[in-house]
Amino acid sequence: QASQGRSPEAWSSRTRRMYAMLASAFGESEGEALSYAAMIGKTKDGPEKRRVVAGCFQELLYLCTHGLIDLKQQTPYANILVSKTELFEQVVAAH
Repeated sequence: QASQGRSPEAWSSRTRRMYAMLASAFGESEGEALSYAAMIGKTKDGPEKRRVVAGCFQELLYLCTHGLIDLKQQTPYANILVSKTELFEQVVAAH
């Protein structure tokens, strides 16, 4: 069932958008880890911000659960670093 999570066809549209955004950001960072704080810092302020930020985090957890990314946080409430795994690259190569 974990392999199902690696198939973009089985993903929600929100997961596909998150994956595409991460693929682009990893390309710009030349594969370096991304800052969750920086990613959500670009979210527009407004009544929907909390929902959008929570949704983004949920998608990161989904991708992490299926082995496509790693999430690292040094201490509670600290920034979260998002890094890609080899499986992330395999999904890119397959599509």
